[in-house]
Amino acid sequence: MDKSCSFLLPELIECKNIPNNREEIPLPDIANRFSHLRDITSCIPELRQDADIELLIGRYLIEAHHVMDHRIGSKGSPYAQKLPLGWVIIALVNNRDQALRRARSFDSNLRRDTVKRQHTLDFMQKMIDNNHAEIAPTIERGRECWYIPIFGVYHKKKPDSVRIVFDSSARYNNQTLNDVLMKGPDLTNSLLGVLLRFRRESVAVTADIQQMFYNFKVAEEHGDYLRFLWHQDNKIDKPLIDYRMTVHVFGNTASPAVATYGLRKCVENADQDVKDFVNHNFYVDDGLVSCENPEKATSLIKRTESALPNGGHLRLHKVASNSTTVLEQFDVEDLAKDLKDLNLSSDDLPIQRSLRLWNISSDLITFQVTSETKPFSLVLSTINSVFDPFGFAVPVVIRGKLLLREMLSSSKIINWDETLPESFGSPWKSWGVQNKSSSNPDQWHYVPTNQNPADLATRRLEPFMLRDSPWLKGPSFLSDEGQSLKQDFNLIQPDSDQEIRPEVQNLNVMTAPTTGLDTERFARFTDWRTLLTAIRLIKQILRNMCSKTSSDRNQCSPFVSNDEAERVILREVQREAYGIEISLIQDGNPLPRHSTLLPLHPVLDHNGILRVGGRLKFPSS
Repeated sequence: MDKSCSFLLPELIECKNIPNNREEIPLPDIANRFSHLRDITSCIPELRQDADIELLIGRYLIEAHHVMDHRIGSKGSPYAQKLPLGWVIIALVNNRDQALRRARSFDSNLRRDTVKRQHTLDFMQKMIDNNHAEIAPTIERGRECWYIPIFGVYHKKKPDSVRIVFDSSARYNNQTLNDVLMKGPDLTNSLLGVLLRFRRESVAVTADIQQMFYNFKVAEEHGDYLRFLWHQDNKIDKPLIDYRMTVHVFGNTASPAVATYGLRKCVENADQDVKDFVNHNFYVDDGLVSCENPEKATSLIKRTESALPNGGHLRLHKVASNSTTVLEQFDVEDLAKDLKDLNLSSDDLPIQRSLRLWNISSDLITFQVTSETKPFSLVLSTINSVFDPFGFAVPVVIRGKLLLREMLSSSKIINWDETLPESFGSPWKSWGVQNKSSSNPDQWHYVPTNQNPADLATRRLEPFMLRDSPWLKGPSFLSDEGQSLKQDFNLIQPDSDQEIRPEVQNLNVMTAPTTGLDTERFARFTDWRTLLTAIRLIKQILRNMCSKTSSDRNQCSPFVSNDEAERVILREVQREAYGIEISLIQDGNPLPRHSTLLPLHPVLDHNGILRVGGRLKFPSS
């Protein structure tokens, strides 16, 4: 306080007890930690513990909150604002109170459910024993931290174990941890590509990485952003204390990119086929590969097992294969859970589903739909739960979708929790049960509709007919050399077909000047939010530079809002796509007849953004 400003206070409210919360008071050592704040370190006094808090100034005195200057750093870092009464630092807030409420709610749930409680205690003890979590040290005053609420979930096929989920999307003061984390590049392989390669050769093998995310440590200084609350000594009757994770967790937006990069890094010095397996045939932590014979499959998995621990202490386990010869080469502890107690020389292989698709016993891609009569809401969830990245089941699933459409279009008011009436229940149960230019015209043939696979994608097909249908096998004449098409059709050469539009030989080309941000650069950003933030910061820097060169240097440059940054992006995209049209509209000239925008009667709004003008220009129509 340098006594350089004064305010006329509004009507005051006297309170017997004023909150003595000093956590958000800025300190000079906080400013000194960040390069973009160091120049204001001398402007922030040390905290006086002997001074009492006697006055709280809220928004009723709006003049005290005018922003005179500011400092902005990189994404996720604190920023500072100079108010008439001094500098304030705004950083990631402390959400311990929220995490404590969630922890108490989770604790109450565990006390009522003894089975879930024991499963959770076992999970937490294993996590502590493996040094994946530790008791958090006392945090320095003013240091940023974040608490992640936790909860337990069960997989419907794994009722004997619980997974503890870290809720990094929990919102506090309109902010989440995932909001400030960089997602990183999308390194996940295409699932369809992985599955197609998996079905290529005769010997198939699957395996996965044990506790994929937990294999990769976080920097010690980042551990305080992964704090959580749990019972001291993992005893349910002891108080909740601060722990923090030492590894990346499931739920953080950055974890998949970090883990996938780390996994591939572990095998960069391995044999080429091992690198190909890890780099191209893993879907997150699941490895799926097929080989020509059992010997090659065994060798590949064995060498991958050896390379992963050497490169990064990762363990490949849960091995499964459609070949007993392959399975016999691995220790029992390395096999999938359902295979550990089998006598591989005599017992039949059980149903082992990988990615909810592969039936190991029959070496088939399978689908499973319950025949239980369900309420309307679960009918929708059942149809949407059919996991079919290949598209094999489309002709069958469409029948369920048509049935759902019929339900929704009925005149009866639907209660989503009501059991299906008989008129819909019987067809639904029946559907569930039954689911337990390099050529010339001389080479073309007509495909009858009953052999055309494309037709089945829009027509329903009974499930028992799917396996032998053209959808999976193609038209029969492709595989039966003796079969000939009975109908002949005279095909017209394209050059003489009057219904084919001739190729345009003359083009009128109009070019617009390429000025602006060049929207091709936008593709470098991983998502809309990061692009928006970058444009907002660029716009803010330009505005600040302009304000410093203006005649009134004391005038504060206003902040650039997300809406303003969004308008910048829209204008740039529109100018690159429709630059000619925008110039013509600005000059009051009509659009050319070939313009795709002509039927929309486009107009420019007051922000210079193209909008559909039909309804505005012709309101009566």
